[in-house]
Amino acid sequence: MFPVELCPEVMGNFGLAKGRRLMEIWFSRPPAVAPRYSTPVTNVITMDWVLKFPRAKNVYDKLMADFIWAKHAALIEVGRALQRKGLLGDFHGSKTFGDLGGPVAELDDDYINQRTIAGYQGVDDLTAALGAFEFRVVVAGSVQPVRIISRGQTLLRHDVTIKEIGVYVRDSYDFEGDQFLGWWTYPDRYEYWRSDFVDDGRSSRHYPFGYVFGMPFEGGELITNEEFKKFRNKRHKGGDFLVYSDLKRNPVYMKFNTDELIGMHGNDVFNPTSRDLIKAFAKIGGATL
Repeated sequence: MFPVELCPEVMGNFGLAKGRRLMEIWFSRPPAVAPRYSTPVTNVITMDWVLKFPRAKNVYDKLMADFIWAKHAALIEVGRALQRKGLLGDFHGSKTFGDLGGPVAELDDDYINQRTIAGYQGVDDLTAALGAFEFRVVVAGSVQPVRIISRGQTLLRHDVTIKEIGVYVRDSYDFEGDQFLGWWTYPDRYEYWRSDFVDDGRSSRHYPFGYVFGMPFEGGELITNEEFKKFRNKRHKGGDFLVYSDLKRNPVYMKFNTDELIGMHGNDVFNPTSRDLIKAFAKIGGATL
């Protein structure tokens, strides 16, 4: 059986540098199983690197063209974030929100929308490092209380101005569940039976740098998540972690008033959802959802 601890070496031999680095980090850590991750990795993946791959660039360009930070559901998430931070109260002047200069792993608590990048074919470094992953969006701007008159009542509402957005990668680096990880062979000479059905002797094929491919090949062995879980159980190494890229920031301008959302969904529209509560309890227990 192909020893999974050789995977980083093979990836390195084929120029899969980011994939190699993330896997080396996983092998170096004590056991940790998602969603109780070990420390996030924030210094390996960059947005500039990710956007060199057309399938990622296409999704990024589409989310920018679609103004996904201005979608109805995204504005509700902005309101919920403001509510959590106590910024939907009665105060004088305006207050700012969303310091996009902070650590991305901390900004992630307030992301308002996302897009998934999947459907990869073949093995390139983006696949080796991240597989399927998400672009997430955070926003920054200002909020100001205003009073409006509706049906003879004076109501406290808020003008919210989004002035900047940030887009980043978020991915879970783990080997949980069932997942096909390609066909691999040693960086050496590998012997195999010429036929699986007839005893017609052995032959060999030389892979001086090892080899990994998405389809079966002579001498290749199928690797799945299961082999990594077995390694962790036997060697007591292998820590799952979250991956964050840096933040790609863009100036924008979008203004809305909370009255429209309250009018459509009621006064509780910005209250925590059941998923928010589950995430909060999971975090207290050391997990991240």
